[in-house]
Amino acid sequence: MTTPINLTMLLGIVWAIVLCSHSLATAQGNCEAIPAGPDRTDCYIVQSRINRQKSELAATIARQQADAATYRQVTGKRPKKKSNRAAPGGQDHEH
Repeated sequence: MTTPINLTMLLGIVWAIVLCSHSLATAQGNCEAIPAGPDRTDCYIVQSRINRQKSELAATIARQQADAATYRQVTGKRPKKKSNRAAPGGQDHEH
């Protein structure tokens, strides 16, 4: 299962690619401003991918919230939060 942090990173990467493309960056997200052709098609493809990633991220978050609510209802306790952060400085703390 993909975690929200992975989807967010992927969304960020896709968005960075869009901004790095000169013809797409000048349109500032408005594909209709790009003349018909391959650049306009690419713009629509990228927008579609970004919207799909946003949708998947929202669905994942909603699923996690529903799971947490079910856990609370069954146990009467809040679920423990998991830390997604790496060790500071990239160090292992198992020395």
